[in-house]
Amino acid sequence: MDETEARLKRAIASEGADEALDSSELASLFSRVAAETVDRPPRLRDRLRELSTPVRIAMAVAGALVMATVALGITGMRADLTGQAIVRYAVAMTAIAGLVGAVFAASLRGPHQKPLRWWAWAMIVAALLIPLALAVLPWLWDGSRGPGPAHAHHAFGLCGVMGLVTGALTAAVAWAFQRETWSVTWRVLAAVAGGGLTAFAMNQLHCPSGDATHLLLGHASAGLMLALVAVAGVLLRRRRR
Repeated sequence: MDETEARLKRAIASEGADEALDSSELASLFSRVAAETVDRPPRLRDRLRELSTPVRIAMAVAGALVMATVALGITGMRADLTGQAIVRYAVAMTAIAGLVGAVFAASLRGPHQKPLRWWAWAMIVAALLIPLALAVLPWLWDGSRGPGPAHAHHAFGLCGVMGLVTGALTAAVAWAFQRETWSVTWRVLAAVAGGGLTAFAMNQLHCPSGDATHLLLGHASAGLMLALVAVAGVLLRRRRR
């Protein structure tokens, strides 16, 4: 450690800054730098971010599937899906899973890859808004029993809470694998977009309601709500600096 400190002091002196820092100031500076570099053992997130890009994408998507499965294990699976309804749901869920994978792939790009283009930003915004559009397609979601009256009376309720929790946890998984290679705001939006899609899919597999208000507020709003909270947090953090 003394040898490293001496090299640091010589490097600063070679730049003409030796008069700006005395020995105590230099020792304090070295301690702060070392605490975040040579003296700090790798954290879990450091190890996750060191994985190859394909592995990080696969693990983030797998994390989304795990979160949705756990949530369905808690809330229960709807029992009215039979016949053509199963086919419609299978197609819709496959498309949603593909979009989750695409959003996570965009957000987990490595620094060696080309910068994201405009269509990637458009895809992230679309991923936040698509649940709202899908929620107002009753022919796509109605099961064999039709709307569930018990759910139609609750605009938010259990579905909204479980959606927010599932979406937030899914976004946290994606965030854990992200490398800081582009704007923190867009990284946050990409993570919560995937989380919102996962929450929407989970709620559609759990709740048989066909009430438009409930579907919009309780099922489709998780991504946007999380996005607003996340962006507000980023802006507040920047303001405090």
